[in-house]
Amino acid sequence: MSGKQALVRQLFKEMLETSSHIKDYNFRHYFTRRASQDLKTFEAAAISDEQTLDAHVSQTQARLEQLRRIQVVQNMYYRQPSIIEMQNQGGTDQK
Repeated sequence: MSGKQALVRQLFKEMLETSSHIKDYNFRHYFTRRASQDLKTFEAAAISDEQTLDAHVSQTQARLEQLRRIQVVQNMYYRQPSIIEMQNQGGTDQK
């Protein structure tokens, strides 16, 4: 594994970590799922070309920066947990 491949994997892990800190259930699960799928796609491609790896590094860094901005905005306007979250936490007794 080259250093750039490891860097891309590390960036994807940071994306997963950042997305896990989004308070809104729907956005959190969407971005977590998207980052996981993108990582699996990257690993399945087994890219070894340096130019392609450079493109992946810059693209993944841009996505991570975008995700960090989304996290700030989403958490700033977060109001209350969704019904799904409340059910998972045992906050409501729906039958």
